[in-house]
Amino acid sequence: MIKKPALLHKSLVIGVIFLFIIMSIGSSTSHIGKGSFIHKSNNPPYEPSDPIPPDGATNVSIYTGLCWTGGDPDGDEVLYDVYFGNYTPPPPILNNITYNCSTPPGYIEFNTTYYWKIIATDEHGASTEGPIWSFTTRGNSPPNNPILIYPPNGSENISICADLEWNCSDPDGDDLTYDIYFGEGIPPPLTEHNWTGGTTYDPSPLGVLDFETKYFWRIIAWDEYGLSTIGDVWWFVTEANKPPNQANEPRPPNRACNVPGNVILRWNGSDPNLCDTLYYDVYFGPNPGPPKVKTKISKNSYDPDGELPLFEDFYWRIDTWDKEDLMTPGMDWTFTTGVNPPPTDPEIDCPSRWPVGVELCINITSWDPDNQTIRYIIDWGDGTINETKFYESGESKEFCHTYEKKGVYIIRVRAIDEYGAESNSEFKIVIPRTKSIHYPWFEWLIKHFPLLEVFLRIMNL
Repeated sequence: MIKKPALLHKSLVIGVIFLFIIMSIGSSTSHIGKGSFIHKSNNPPYEPSDPIPPDGATNVSIYTGLCWTGGDPDGDEVLYDVYFGNYTPPPPILNNITYNCSTPPGYIEFNTTYYWKIIATDEHGASTEGPIWSFTTRGNSPPNNPILIYPPNGSENISICADLEWNCSDPDGDDLTYDIYFGEGIPPPLTEHNWTGGTTYDPSPLGVLDFETKYFWRIIAWDEYGLSTIGDVWWFVTEANKPPNQANEPRPPNRACNVPGNVILRWNGSDPNLCDTLYYDVYFGPNPGPPKVKTKISKNSYDPDGELPLFEDFYWRIDTWDKEDLMTPGMDWTFTTGVNPPPTDPEIDCPSRWPVGVELCINITSWDPDNQTIRYIIDWGDGTINETKFYESGESKEFCHTYEKKGVYIIRVRAIDEYGAESNSEFKIVIPRTKSIHYPWFEWLIKHFPLLEVFLRIMNL
């Protein structure tokens, strides 16, 4: 039987509506896994845990930070509120911070118990309150009393360049600084504030100490938190002044011959008072009893004006003064100018072969015709150059060096006398290389198989 058009139209409409419902149900079902249409429940953040400092900790630094472990089981972003104080329950100090560490605000007191907690809140407003934790800060004691080391209290005859030394410590292990008081009166004046240079102090920047003078000093020790300990007042008396030692070690040596015309006069000066200041009067001329040519110069050398004529005698003397005008006259010295012959070529006593990495010692000897002292400049051939002090003519001296690489080196030695005349010698030494093979077929193998050479070097073949 054939349906009527109206009935057919009605059935078609019903079918379309039924199909749309089915498709809608299928679409909703396909999104369940993605959470697009199905509501997902929210879990609150984890309870804050693992506090730093640990709960109940004692002897905690006043500079401690506060840290904890947080997070959220759903991976949500978590904000933290920090509560902190020296009473319980602690008051809030920070809100909505995103990291799990914080610094307590303000100044934390020594030997005080503090309480703190954390409330964690996720991005959906769910929160978890942590437990109340506590810790107690360390106490602080002032530094120990400074202990005198040097000069001994009440001592006399102390050098005018003596350093002040003491010892001090802190019962809490804190770093210490010092105020240093030093001077001739009581109480001594402050000379250094917040001294960080340890427990030794050189007062000479204030000026060299005076002779036969009583000085007073004391130390105040400070810890890093502002507690201090005042030390005792100590005193000492400096040494008496003594005249300088007589000038000695003249260069040229007394009665020297063949001294070059461009010679510079040199000498050594010293004083029984180690830190005394010295000055020199220079007497120089071609006749005995030479005239004064320089007055109270500070350096221990004198350059005569112009080139001295050769093959003539000259006379000189050095008088030494100290800072309090005590004077010691010098000896009369003389020398004769002439042509200065160089030292003999240095003799080098050295093995011709030596292993790498092992200290090599050689002996060098040279003689000077005028018996002048001789110094050496040694070039080891590997970039190392040594310059020696002066040695007596004909004195054999040992010098050592280590070669770090294999090869053939030329050791060059220069012998130089007091007036600059010099001679030289050289010596070849072999520091053995790695063994090598010189066969054409072997060289062909190395050329075509370069890794073979690497292998043989590793095997030391």
